[in-house]
Amino acid sequence: MLNKFWRPIKTSNLLIILIIGLIALAIRITGIKYGLPNLLWTSDEGFVIPKVVRIGVGELNPLNFMWPHFFYYLLFGFLGIYFVFALATRRFHSLAEIRESYFYDHSLFYQLGRLFSTLTGMATCILIYFIGRKAYDRKTGIIAALFLTFNMLHITNSQISIPDITMTFFTTLALFFSLSLGEQGKLRHYLLAGIFAGFAISTKYNAFWVCASIAVASIVFITKHFSKRIVLIHVRNLVLAGAVALVAFFVGTPYALLDWQHFLSDIKYTALISTHEASGFAAIEGIYRHAMGLFLPQSLTITGNLIGLMAILGVILGLIRRRWQDMVLMSFAIPHFIFFAFKTAEYNRPLYFLPALPIFMVFAAVFVVELGAIIKRVSQPIAKYVTPVLTALLLIVPILHAVKHGYTHLQQDTNNMARKWIEDNLPADSKIVSADFTSLVLPQSFESAIQEISNSEEERSRALERAEIYKNRGRKTFFISYLHHGWHIETTKKDEDVDYLPHGVTLMDTTKISLEYWHQRGYEYLIFFKNHAIRYMTKESHTKWPKLYEFNQSVFDKCQLIIEFVPQPLNRPGDWIQIYSLSDLSR
Repeated sequence: MLNKFWRPIKTSNLLIILIIGLIALAIRITGIKYGLPNLLWTSDEGFVIPKVVRIGVGELNPLNFMWPHFFYYLLFGFLGIYFVFALATRRFHSLAEIRESYFYDHSLFYQLGRLFSTLTGMATCILIYFIGRKAYDRKTGIIAALFLTFNMLHITNSQISIPDITMTFFTTLALFFSLSLGEQGKLRHYLLAGIFAGFAISTKYNAFWVCASIAVASIVFITKHFSKRIVLIHVRNLVLAGAVALVAFFVGTPYALLDWQHFLSDIKYTALISTHEASGFAAIEGIYRHAMGLFLPQSLTITGNLIGLMAILGVILGLIRRRWQDMVLMSFAIPHFIFFAFKTAEYNRPLYFLPALPIFMVFAAVFVVELGAIIKRVSQPIAKYVTPVLTALLLIVPILHAVKHGYTHLQQDTNNMARKWIEDNLPADSKIVSADFTSLVLPQSFESAIQEISNSEEERSRALERAEIYKNRGRKTFFISYLHHGWHIETTKKDEDVDYLPHGVTLMDTTKISLEYWHQRGYEYLIFFKNHAIRYMTKESHTKWPKLYEFNQSVFDKCQLIIEFVPQPLNRPGDWIQIYSLSDLSR
């Protein structure tokens, strides 16, 4: 079976694919330690890894269903393989030592989580070659793989331990077998497409549109070989594909059945907070903004990146010529993009479009190959050089951005500089309030952990155990509280729906958004993230978030700045961190 799969690939092309895989891995693994132990990429990483660790101590139900659970279990298996090897090679001597290492410095666990995303991101770059090759030709596959390899949206999300890249990998696998279904119509293709579609949705719900491609591929095959018997067989097979997709979903997220009441409640809440629909012109404007952001981001367009434009033209070409391969791929990519562009019309979340990105890179490659063919017909003497040169020109800017990104994230970041300064210069047990609970991780005292600003027993027990380890190792700790420790929902109507809150999620206590609140309770220092605060300092923010606006303004007006750590575009990444004294608010 394996030999049959690989035999059609020429040795030279196989070498190219291996090179693409190594390049994709090298780009994505560079800077994988960035920011740690702080979580600078996204606070969502802090949602994933603790749940994976708790699976390791026997708490198999992650409880919260805002994301399905398959990614947690996959990541637990990946970490498990590593730690079995680490125990065998005596890097760790016991499970207790592994657990203690997590609470003392969780960096290794986050590196492993990021590595898992990096590997599935690399695998997607290779897999997209096979999709391009199956649907069109080897040249299209190679170009599509190169475009995805150097795509910044895919690179950055392959460096963080959240479900989106793994979901994209499973979605791409489902599309691969959908193409096989449209071509050969075998039952195994239905089943494999259904299984991987189920796994994709069980990794993150956003992948559900991939089911449309399975249906379209089935219709394609029925249309090509139409008869009553064919229709009956393939309708049955399509139902089977849907059934195995459902089974695969519950295999990945078994507690959606076993704890179905929490599942339904959390799904309801997730739908509530993740929808920012607009109507009329606002919806059209939102979709246009998302299209420009995904295909023609301003920062890249100015410097000449045309791959996004090639993708748009490739989709238009596919709609005009209407080959069945185009229809199967577009039946996922286009509805997925339009649906999430409409649902998120009011704010910018390019992450939502990630599953469709590999397919858009295929269409970019399709147009490049077609453009090369047109130029070849005009000028025969340079025919064989046209497509490679076009591809190379299109890749110049993405490669430069990828190199710059990798270099920047190998530099020391401002967050770790601030963390070191605090540990070196502030007295032990200083009372500190931080405006963010993931961007700067400090050793928290036992007494501080007891008063953790959260109603989550899960977070409270973790903080207590971590504080005990600090105490036993004699590490300086601080009495730390967090201004933004809670779920900040930015629409008042949604704030009122407290009954919807999933497990472990609490609303922000807005009474704490006041300098006087902290000053009266004896807090001495404020860690302030100026780049985050800017969002709440506009005229619109004054109306929408009045308490945060007033708090940020009062920091500038009343607090004494002790030191600040200002990021630089290339050599010093991170947040703009300011440390203020709260001892005297009289001025």
